[in-house]
Amino acid sequence: MQLSRRISVLLGCFLVLVAHAGVNDAFVHRLNLNKGDTYEFETFELVETPKVRYRMHSKNFLTVVEVQSDEYVLETVNKDLVFAIEGTKGTYLPSSTTTVRQRKDGTVLDIKCDTAGDAGSFVKNPNNFRYPDTPIGLGGSWNKFVMADAALGTPDITIRYVVSGRKLWNGFDVLIVDFTSDPAVETPMPMKGTTYIDAESGLSVFTEGYLENRTKVEPLRSHFRMQIKP
Repeated sequence: MQLSRRISVLLGCFLVLVAHAGVNDAFVHRLNLNKGDTYEFETFELVETPKVRYRMHSKNFLTVVEVQSDEYVLETVNKDLVFAIEGTKGTYLPSSTTTVRQRKDGTVLDIKCDTAGDAGSFVKNPNNFRYPDTPIGLGGSWNKFVMADAALGTPDITIRYVVSGRKLWNGFDVLIVDFTSDPAVETPMPMKGTTYIDAESGLSVFTEGYLENRTKVEPLRSHFRMQIKP
């Protein structure tokens, strides 16, 4: 359950995957937010381990706390987190708050998690990524390197992103971005999925994916979905 909780914290920070629209279907990857902006998301996760199957559901409230010339301070409050083993009603877990200071290009400078233990390290590594300096249009792709985390026993991971389309979704003009573990790099933690990036704000407004942890820490399979509340 501990690793699953850390994965949930990671998903909360994945809300700030960014892509701001440019011209001629080329996109410069940057956040485009204003101080005081607030967003509400729902997160669902189904986890299977060798011994048990359980689900998690939570509400996440993202607030832009501070805006500087090239930095944002973003606060995500995780509320109404329900943990339920298959066949049971479920238990409410304590709320948690994650505060991230990052550049507009996605580089995480600092992160604090009030109840997530060492999850801060887990979240910082995947998000400490500099997005491409050049615009990426439809069909374009880039790689994201996730550093190993010795505390969690997780390996280095390379994630490949491909911009596969653009459409209107729930009132948002979104880029459709498919992601997967780089097939050229063998990893004990493969993942795949799709995220919708709002072309105006740069926020990920919908994400669905699958992750499998084959390490010795806590083998599991996870199906997760996160979407913004209209």
